[in-house]
Amino acid sequence: MRSEIDSQTIEKLMDVLGKEARGSGRIYFTGGASALLIGWRESTVDIELASPQDFLPPLPRWRDRSVFIERKGQISFYHYDFTAQALSKL
Repeated sequence: MRSEIDSQTIEKLMDVLGKEARGSGRIYFTGGASALLIGWRESTVDIELASPQDFLPPLPRWRDRSVFIERKGQISFYHYDFTAQALSKL
């Protein structure tokens, strides 16, 4: 049985990744993780290592439409382009 994840769990994950990173980088959240951080949901079952690009070709300017969340250490966190997220579910 999988335990549910809440927004505090994602915040802790971001803190750890920011502290442990040895170089700069970007992490893009999708699906349930984005819904939690925005406040659309109170919990999700898991945080998957998946991208809309696993299901469709990258949309032009997807990086420009990705929404910045915050920076922790050398890591910048974003919500992956919501248009691409929606299209990948079709």
